[in-house]
Amino acid sequence: MPLKPRAPLYDQQADQRAARQGTVPPRKKVAKRTARKKKRELTPGQARRRRRIRYLLAGIFVTAALAAGVVVSAAALFKIKTVSVQQPEGGTAYTDDQIVAAFGQPVGENMFGFSPDDSAASILQALPYLETVEIQRRLPDTVIIEVTPAVEYCAVSSDAGWVVCSSSLKVLRIDSAAPEGLIQVQGAVADAPSPGQPLVLTEPDKLGAMQQVLSKAQAQGLTPITEINVSDLYEISFLYDSRIRIVLGTVNDLDYKINWAWRLVTPGQTEDGLTEEDRGTLDVSSRNEDGRGQAIWRSGSL
Repeated sequence: MPLKPRAPLYDQQADQRAARQGTVPPRKKVAKRTARKKKRELTPGQARRRRRIRYLLAGIFVTAALAAGVVVSAAALFKIKTVSVQQPEGGTAYTDDQIVAAFGQPVGENMFGFSPDDSAASILQALPYLETVEIQRRLPDTVIIEVTPAVEYCAVSSDAGWVVCSSSLKVLRIDSAAPEGLIQVQGAVADAPSPGQPLVLTEPDKLGAMQQVLSKAQAQGLTPITEINVSDLYEISFLYDSRIRIVLGTVNDLDYKINWAWRLVTPGQTEDGLTEEDRGTLDVSSRNEDGRGQAIWRSGSL
């Protein structure tokens, strides 16, 4: 059986001798030197980009170090020493101590260790009879809490009883009996009311309609209102001064309807206006063919 030819052995010494004699180039060393040379050689544009990257990284590092220093300094230097409560003349339902306790940031805490908005929301929930709370930091060591009182405005029925709300429709308390002297909301039911929380109705559309009517009537000066009925959003009405029921229909064209009703019930505004002794129902929900307000008056009927 014939033998297969064997592969020639690599003679490293012979290769080196040939390289010294100049007959065979030292391939590996030349390749390595060429690669290093190519690696070192950069175009001017590449060099500029590398410098920019180094400067950018250095700037980021310096900024991060400065920010960390500021945070550490603020934590060490700015401590709460005084919490000042500013109440309006006549005060609110709560003492300064109660408001400070609801704030929850004791003396000695970091001035920047709390969110003013979150802390204000916590106070409003804990103390329902506050309408607004504004918290400010006054460096180096004072926190100022400015508050305004919530005033009982209207009452809505619920499964738990009558829900008393402020003018912003914030729930203040829940009473077993209908409170006197407040606007009673008819045709709506409060859903899971909780003091300190916004009013929620089982029929959400009625909440917006009720809020629009009450706010616009109050802005127009069409007060006092003793009742509002939102049973049918196509036949919204409210009771003015306990003697005139004003029918608005829908909330469409509400500004015009409110203004027209105010002119008719306010003596001296129109020649055919109502007097302070008139009692009945005033319907301003429609207009005539000329686009002017058309009022229908039914005396004695509420």
